[in-house]
This record gives sequence, structure tokens and C-alpha cells, in this order.
Amino acid sequence: MEANKKLNYMVCHDGSEASKQALETVYKGILKDEDSISVANVWSIEKEEYLPHDLQHANIKTMTDAHLIGIKKRYKWYDHEMQPGDTAKSLLIEMAQQHGADVLVTGYHGRKGEKLDPTIMGTAIQYMSVNAPIPTLIIKDPHTRESKPNGYRYAVCVDGSQESLKALHMACNLHSGQDHITVIICEQDNIDS
Repeated sequence: MEANKKLNYMVCHDGSEASKQALETVYKGILKDEDSISVANVWSIEKEEYLPHDLQHANIKTMTDAHLIGIKKRYKWYDHEMQPGDTAKSLLIEMAQQHGADVLVTGYHGRKGEKLDPTIMGTAIQYMSVNAPIPTLIIKDPHTRESKPNGYRYAVCVDGSQESLKALHMACNLHSGQDHITVIICEQDNIDS
């Protein structure tokens, strides 16, 4: 991945507070003038009638369209109705690939809410972070540029693998102004770092 590349962020949006905060973090914190946002929503007709209005896919789209109207030409909405046997996590990865996303973005907790142990990710986020063919940005604590006057701090674990070097390149592309990048290298006798 070349430095200073125009990035297409695909934000997974299920209407949860975490997905709204992830979208806001990209929109008001990370997005550069040349970048674009795609919003991906996976929904099930069977579950729609049981969900509160603000978690139904049509309302999520309406609210997102209104929120991102200022970047209308750099914003796209994608949704996919789940069929029997589908999983949201695998469909979101497929959507990212189909629509040329450079970064898959998700909130730390979805509709099921926070876990008792705050260090444990949900199964969908863990699955996407391991199986997505593109970098996955997990927004745990949302922030905007205004709330971080000294910049964001990115941490990248580098073990010499191609995947870790891609992550480092991605952090360099996300980097802006006052941001800081910390590279974490773990050495072990049986690993050539």
C-alpha cells in the first residue's frame, strides 16, 4: 500500500451506539478530504419486525444519509439482506471486497452490548479482524479531532510478516498532523525479527 493513498473506509453499521460512534470517529476524526466512506448494513427480514425503529435498516440508512449529506459525493450506502445460512460477519467482509474498501471499520460492541470482561471482543469483531483480507480498524473508544488536539496515537504490532508491514503502512496512511505512531516489536529467540 503506497503512502498517502486515497482511502475508502467501509464502516459496518447495525444501528448500535458503537457503530454510530465508529462512523463518527471516521467522519469527524480520520477522514481526509480525498478519502471516502462506504457504510455497510446487513439485515434480516425476520428480525426487522422485532427491532426498535432506530435499529431497522431503513431508518439506519435515512439517518446515515442525513448525517453524511455534507460529503455526499464521497459517501456510498450498501446493504444486504441476509438469507438462511448467512452470517453478518462474513457478508460484511464480502461487501468490503466487492466494493473496493481499503479499511473495514467496526465499533467494539454491537447490538448485543458490552461483555462483562471489557478486554474480550465479540465473536463477529474477532472473526472480521482475523479473516478480513484488508486491514480492520476496531473503534473501541470514539474520538473526534476536536477532542484530540495533540493527535491520535496509533499502535502497530510488527513481527516482520507481510500482514504486520501492511498494518504499519495503513497507520502511515491514517496518520495526520499531530498523530503519533508507536511500533511494538516483540522479540523471541525462535522468531527472526
